[in-house]
Amino acid sequence: MSAVTPAWVKTLLSMVQFENGTFPTIALPGAAGLLASVLIPLALAFFGYRFMKAFISLTGFSAGAVIGYLIGMKLQRGDSVTALLMLVLGLVMSLAAFFLTKAGIFALVFGLVFAAAVPLMPSDLDPMRKALISIGAAAVIALLALALVKPTVILASGIGGGVRFAQAVMVLVTPLIASSGLSEEVRLASLLGIGAVVAISGIVAQFKAAEDE
Repeated sequence: MSAVTPAWVKTLLSMVQFENGTFPTIALPGAAGLLASVLIPLALAFFGYRFMKAFISLTGFSAGAVIGYLIGMKLQRGDSVTALLMLVLGLVMSLAAFFLTKAGIFALVFGLVFAAAVPLMPSDLDPMRKALISIGAAAVIALLALALVKPTVILASGIGGGVRFAQAVMVLVTPLIASSGLSEEVRLASLLGIGAVVAISGIVAQFKAAEDE
């Protein structure tokens, strides 16, 4: 008689998704995930600097959970062990990112730039080259953020939030795009257009709020 997988294990493992079918990321499943994929990028674009600590903690948890998942898959000790590793490492890295401010800022900006760079590149570009370019750009801007925290975080959160919001919208309208036969160029132009509007609006709002403080 096979053991029943606990609900918390199923929930954690269901949060693992694969960007472009290659690298695991953390996201809520189902309708909650769709809602979060729209609301979180909007909050990031307009309030990234104001709620920087919260986004830093979220980034730390996501990174820790991904590391836990990869270790669990390597160990092959079962779903419960993998889920436990995800939870423990996620909480540890979330707390570490929250209290180690400089490291948290670096991780936040790195993640934002990397996440924004990948979808903006041509789909036919070699995945390894795409990853290396994104990592290089993310590392440079994340290092810059350690010296110029406010403007870099505002710009990175505005652009990152805008791109992620545009991605979420494109996912929601994918059936319409597929049925209309739009080309890759039109898809990329739509992504850039939606992302640019949200990014610019968010950056302006954040700089104005920073001036009023």
